Amino acid sequence: MKLLNSFCHLITFLSSITLAVELHAGVQLNENNFDSLTKHGLWFLEFYSPFCAGCKRFAPTWIELAQHMKDYEAEGLKMGQVDCIAQGDLCVQLGVSSYPTMKLYEDGKEKDSYTGEKSVEPIKKYLVEKLEGYRKPAGSESGHHPSHYGESHYGESYRTAPSPETYASDEPVPQAQPPPESEDPTLQPVPPTPTDTPLELPNPNGWVITLNADNWNQYTDPTITPHPIFIQYHTAWCKECRDLIPVWEETARLLKGEVNVGEIDCEAKWNKKFCKSQHVTNFPTFAIVQEGNRLGYTGRREAVEMAEYIRKAVATPGTHEISMRELEHAIQAKNIFFLFLHSSRTQVSILNAVQTVGKSLLGSAVILKSDHKDIYEQLGLSSYHPYLLVFKEYQSKPWAKLVLEEVSPKVEPNPLLRHHKLTMDLRHWIAVQSIPVLDELDQRNYFRVLNSGAKKLVVLACISGIVPSRDGINLERSNPRSVELKDEMKDWAIQWRKSQEARGVEDLSVDWVWVNSDVWADWLAHSYGVNLPRPTEDPRESSMIIIVDAKHHRYFDRQENGQDIEFKPSSVFQTLLAVEMGKLSGRLAGTVVSRMKWKIFHFKNAYGYLFAPHWLFFWAVLFGIIGFSYKSYRASHARGAISFSPISPQMSKAFSSAVGLGSPDIKSPGLGSVFGLASNVPCKAD
Repeated sequence: MKLLNSFCHLITFLSSITLAVELHAGVQLNENNFDSLTKHGLWFLEFYSPFCAGCKRFAPTWIELAQHMKDYEAEGLKMGQVDCIAQGDLCVQLGVSSYPTMKLYEDGKEKDSYTGEKSVEPIKKYLVEKLEGYRKPAGSESGHHPSHYGESHYGESYRTAPSPETYASDEPVPQAQPPPESEDPTLQPVPPTPTDTPLELPNPNGWVITLNADNWNQYTDPTITPHPIFIQYHTAWCKECRDLIPVWEETARLLKGEVNVGEIDCEAKWNKKFCKSQHVTNFPTFAIVQEGNRLGYTGRREAVEMAEYIRKAVATPGTHEISMRELEHAIQAKNIFFLFLHSSRTQVSILNAVQTVGKSLLGSAVILKSDHKDIYEQLGLSSYHPYLLVFKEYQSKPWAKLVLEEVSPKVEPNPLLRHHKLTMDLRHWIAVQSIPVLDELDQRNYFRVLNSGAKKLVVLACISGIVPSRDGINLERSNPRSVELKDEMKDWAIQWRKSQEARGVEDLSVDWVWVNSDVWADWLAHSYGVNLPRPTEDPRESSMIIIVDAKHHRYFDRQENGQDIEFKPSSVFQTLLAVEMGKLSGRLAGTVVSRMKWKIFHFKNAYGYLFAPHWLFFWAVLFGIIGFSYKSYRASHARGAISFSPISPQMSKAFSSAVGLGSPDIKSPGLGSVFGLASNVPCKAD
């Protein structure tokens, strides 16, 4: 069997070498020739990644489409591709966030993005319609002249491959050649299946798959299927689930040929236990599963938005190598992202762990990576260590950093367990640090903020007067002073982080979140005893700030002087400093029941080791010895109560009293009897 598997891998590798060129069709554009080529005519471009599974599946369709559209080149329509792994800077500038992305450019300007069905006929129809709108009547001075452009602009240079010296010029890049055999085959793009073999695509009909405990692995196990699946957990009694039936069916249609879409009825007899094992308690619940990784979806429940989110999630590569220039652009463009900084000294195991974690995030977080020495020097970091950095709120300095080190083989000899521990530590750190500088507390981030188990403090602002909307905040109906108060806190968070940097405090992170006190009033009352008055014109009078130490289940609602924490940066900073220095003890959070549960949990954490298997054996032996000793003592005591004294032939006093022999005629044994002397021989006093 091992020989057969090796032979199959060899065949796959050889086929990848011979067929890798079939991934491309059309003009290959890059940063040097993009503007000059697209400034004239109509260009339909595919932005793709050679490592994107959706791009690989779409490749045969794109190649066939390019063949069909060759007849329209003379009319001004050109087909092109941009490899966003090789041309990452260009794709960032053009706003490409997922793969494959198809855009239409007219005379150098982006005209439209294609989001329809990814098959030849619909795309061809779309392009013909756009071309009809682009063409103008002949003789019009302002009209386009595609045929003239096609002849004069390219000439013979378009028909022949340019020399290597022209790669940096405005000439099209020739199609990629097969890689040398010495290169790692895992880094090569997987070729499309040959045309004589039926291509197995996910969701071939655009229908919803009904899942159950029996066929679950068939659609989610990465060893059985490579395709991702978008799942809805629902029940028959859930009204919202029933209302979402047409939306879910439309989502499946939009993701035809790209992502499987399934549903599972958690009320069915055989699925109840299974859904419980998946920790699903609310309905409907949505999750995307790919390569064994599961990510929940909590966005808007509209077919188009769900489909776009899933496309981005399954197409986002685990990590993306960037340059110094791209890092500067990312700092200016992204509100929050992670940077994996490595060098030639970095262990392969650490590189693999970061890549694994990046893929498991399914687009929920962005991990960029770089090995540029300039970035090390600019950030003042030693190139002897790899780092994972998080950048927030367009700040040039990282918000937090993690030095990456693998567990020593002396501590854990098993390499798989070492890899598992490192990936789990990375996931936990990313989850904790993925909260923006100021975020709204909701069901989406509740567990990351207040139940992550990390050592951190949470500044929780309970703000009234803010009216929520489907897209966030209804600014028209909300109190503008409340919105202004919320926005002020972002500056406070940045100031406090700079204060920690100046004092060298790096082991205690602080999250800043706000919560709509009108919507979360019951939760605030039960968890922290917060009972706010009705909203007033001045939100400071009907709002409150508390500091939460979620790991120790405590909260702080007063300053060191005993006064309530005020909505002022000085008041919040002084309280944070007092908590940091251990000058405030705080209060235990939660209801009476939750507090009891927490105390039990705390006791188990503190003394749970005493109930480990080897300790249980110790306790069993100890109590067995104690029980046996007590039983022996009781037995010997019982035997002694009904027998004669070992040093006297007379019955003991206890027994004579028990049987009623205490009459005056019967005398108690004298002192002489006790020492074995004749009982009627009186002892002579000394």
